[in-house]
Amino acid sequence: HIKVAVVDQDQPAKFQGVAVHAGRDVTQKLRENHDVDWQFVSAKTARSGLAKGTYLMAVTLPQDFSANVTTALSPAPKHSTLKVALSPHNNFASHLINTTVVTKLQSQVVQNVQQAYDGAALTALNSLGDGVSQAHAATAQLADGSGQVQDGLVQLTANNQKLTSGATQVQGAIGKLVAGNAQLLADGALNLRC
Repeated sequence: HIKVAVVDQDQPAKFQGVAVHAGRDVTQKLRENHDVDWQFVSAKTARSGLAKGTYLMAVTLPQDFSANVTTALSPAPKHSTLKVALSPHNNFASHLINTTVVTKLQSQVVQNVQQAYDGAALTALNSLGDGVSQAHAATAQLADGSGQVQDGLVQLTANNQKLTSGATQVQGAIGKLVAGNAQLLADGALNLRC
């Protein structure tokens, strides 16, 4: 197996509130690929390994890799450029091998970018669907609450009418009580004179 250094300088990005880690996803896929001896290293280690001939090539995923993935559906999508550096110790045979590796890596990157983007877009669409469902449920709750308030107002009006009627009855009874008391006092005053 040939050794290829992979430098992931990608910084995660957000797509409609969802974290996109395109660089991490690509390196994870490459870890599962055993056709090449992928070495996941720092930029400094990759440069040193190329200079010494430890690696036949180094591939660097740029810092804006994930950010550019999130622009795929925008009117002006941005493209990421993979940096490929070859070891000065390459001969013609290793150059042919490197060409094969670059082609395979580019294919792997395109596939992983598409999968990462599709996953983020699907998650965003699911979130949007959840939001619409929640808004519908909230609207139904508001309508139900509105109905309950209206029922309460009708009941309050009916009870207010009963209260007014009761107050009128109490006022009439108080009037009769006052009149009865006045009559009693008048009758009692007459009986005292006799």
